[in-house]
Amino acid sequence: RAAREQAGRPALQFNRQAQNVQMLVNTIRQNKPAIRVNPKSDSTVEEAKYFQGIIRHIEYASQADMCRENAAEYSIGGGFGFYRITTEYASDDSFDLDIFIRRIADPKTVLFDPNVMQPDFSDARWCQVWEYMSWDVYKQKYPNSDHASWDPVMRTEWGDWADEDGIWLCEYWQVETKYRTLMMLRDGTSIFEDELQAPVPESFVVRRRQIEKRTVKCDLINAVEILASTVWAGDWIPIMVVLGKELFVEGKRKFISLVRNNRDTQQLLNAAYSGVAENIGLTNRVPYIGYKGSFKSDKNWAQAHVTNPAFLEFDPVYGENGELLPPPQRQTAEAAIGALSQLAGMMIDSNKAGAGIFDSSLGAAEPEYSGISVQRRVRQADLTNLHFSDN
Repeated sequence: RAAREQAGRPALQFNRQAQNVQMLVNTIRQNKPAIRVNPKSDSTVEEAKYFQGIIRHIEYASQADMCRENAAEYSIGGGFGFYRITTEYASDDSFDLDIFIRRIADPKTVLFDPNVMQPDFSDARWCQVWEYMSWDVYKQKYPNSDHASWDPVMRTEWGDWADEDGIWLCEYWQVETKYRTLMMLRDGTSIFEDELQAPVPESFVVRRRQIEKRTVKCDLINAVEILASTVWAGDWIPIMVVLGKELFVEGKRKFISLVRNNRDTQQLLNAAYSGVAENIGLTNRVPYIGYKGSFKSDKNWAQAHVTNPAFLEFDPVYGENGELLPPPQRQTAEAAIGALSQLAGMMIDSNKAGAGIFDSSLGAAEPEYSGISVQRRVRQADLTNLHFSDN
């Protein structure tokens, strides 16, 4: 593309991926995911319904559907997306906290511990969430910062953390662990060793095991200082991940989007259509070829390649032996538009196969298809891409 643009050649783009992504995202919008609470052996159905009602209220107040759909759209189009759980004050005159689900607009601002193995990243030891903020907003929100009044020249010394327009802030989430020893006594009770009022004889201890006590902390930092520190009420980092397809290739984790396999197809499609446009633009009006002296009798010959005159006259021209030479002939030249158009059609079919989404899934059907056939084709496309909505 860069070479074409530098040479002044057409570099057109015909995005065939957006329709596939939007079709799958809209399928998820039709089947909105929701949290369901099931009672365990030591709880009742009424208690489960009570908590289900609280969660439903949190989702409604947070517009949680939009947050999850945003993350799903990024996972389908780019391989991964995120949203978050947070707490906010219930009102300006209260210290009560309400739980909210909020979207993370740009998934590239989230950096997770690369050693995670769980599909929900619950085993992450740290996570960073970055935000770019203008200097005016920064000074209003953090007036006590030691560096809020730095001049633009000194701000550039912060390196990539800041520039003349604004500054990057980072929420640095980290999990601190403390190990405690849980003991089972002979009478069947369990107690932590550090809670004992007095030592227990070893003969009374049946079993011991180590318990990992997790504490989640968050520091809001800039390049040189901590602006705020909080301790999260939960045991896990409250950043929710929505993945596309996860693969390990040569020991490296890859997140595969719906359009990943169509990258080369899309590039070749763009090249084919750009070639068609280039050939159309470079094709001259086909000229007439004739013997010298053939075009003297009619002034329309000078414009015959750009206009459509009703008739054209030419002076007869004779050869050396007195024979009448042929009349002027139009010079024909066929551009490679047909071949490029055929290539573009092949790439469109390859795009459908790569995404597992065919015309019938997008609402179109051939005349000879029955309704049942169309439904099965749509169901086949849904099944091919089920892992996106399932995640």
